[in-house]
Amino acid sequence: MCPREPGLGPGPGQAGDAPRGHPAPRSPRARTLGRLPDVGDHRRRPGARPRRDRAGWAARGATWGATVTARPLTERQQQRRRRVVRAALDLAAAGGYEAVQMRDVAARAEVALGTVYHYFSSKDHLLAAALVEWVGALERAVIAEPPVGTGTAERVRDLLGRTTGAMAANERLSAALITGLLSDSPEVGRCQEEMHAVFSRLLATGFDDSVDPGRRRRIIRSVEHVWFSALIGWTKGWMPLEQAIAELHEAVDLLLPAPDARGDAAGDVGGDGGP
Repeated sequence: MCPREPGLGPGPGQAGDAPRGHPAPRSPRARTLGRLPDVGDHRRRPGARPRRDRAGWAARGATWGATVTARPLTERQQQRRRRVVRAALDLAAAGGYEAVQMRDVAARAEVALGTVYHYFSSKDHLLAAALVEWVGALERAVIAEPPVGTGTAERVRDLLGRTTGAMAANERLSAALITGLLSDSPEVGRCQEEMHAVFSRLLATGFDDSVDPGRRRRIIRSVEHVWFSALIGWTKGWMPLEQAIAELHEAVDLLLPAPDARGDAAGDVGGDGGP
């Protein structure tokens, strides 16, 4: 399972490049979600002795990453892991995917290189895990402030607006995290599974009992497919982020059309015969 730390929520941090001409998020919620996850202060505590980097640890890291998450972390281990994730987020926000080098992460987090590899088998694993935690922070924020709207369509659009607003506010960071998630390593594969679970739960908060459970699952699955396909197109340079966001909203309009002027919400509710 892709590791996730409890208590990681949106906090102050660096913003990446916002797309030129893209409107700022409309609500305070979107601005809050646009911050980097608060993964703790990565500075060494006063009086702590610096760790030495031992040669050869990095080479053994690929085997450690697959086993370290099998047992609970101590509080000190959680703190070190948070510093590592925060360092990776800061580097990615400042310079994108290429700026995240494991030695630089270790130096910024003030831990040994072997410590970084103890928790993450590769740069992609680290970035993918950071993305899971970031989306998990969005989920917790949505639970605290549920989506608004008079019907399912409006609530889902509110959810997606908050999510895309966070990505647009941290475009360079978002691209780096998604690039890491596209790796085919087993560790990243577990992060992909958790991303699917978290994003599905996030979207499900926009639905109520008026939508048949089977239809709800199909709509959520379809929105996920469009969303991740568009994100891949963006990170690969096939389309700008604005187009990826527009295609997502077009898909939502097709799957969940807004009620018409007569109040007919047929597209917002329904049985198993929907898309």
